[in-house]
Amino acid sequence: MNLDEMILTTIDLNYDQKVTLGKKCVEEICNGLFAIGFSEEMASGKICDCIRLFVSADRKCSQEEYCLINDIYEFTDMSYDEFFDFSNGGADPRFVAAMDAFIDALDAELKYYICLFGLCLLVSDDKVTREEYALLKHICE
Repeated sequence: MNLDEMILTTIDLNYDQKVTLGKKCVEEICNGLFAIGFSEEMASGKICDCIRLFVSADRKCSQEEYCLINDIYEFTDMSYDEFFDFSNGGADPRFVAAMDAFIDALDAELKYYICLFGLCLLVSDDKVTREEYALLKHICE
């Protein structure tokens, strides 16, 4: 399946399916990171970096992204403002380059789940902007 097909397939998922897929991706990412020696704290930090990277792709923090992350992680006490602050800074070119290098060094399966997790975030509002598409394509290649 190519990137455009992945995007169309993921956009077509209903909200609950996106949450379920996001949870599966987080689980697979954690398992993959644990397998290469990451501690739980380190893996959590990398997932936070992935959230920051993909939420910031269009330099906006949408209500839909906030809701999706809250439902994936089953947060009950994170406000939108806290999520905005948490996810800010992911579009900095140095951060993007560092994340790209990190993701490129991973095996194909782990990279796939990171890209799919990012895609879940990007399509949370049922569309993918040019900026989001460019980032996803760059990270996935």
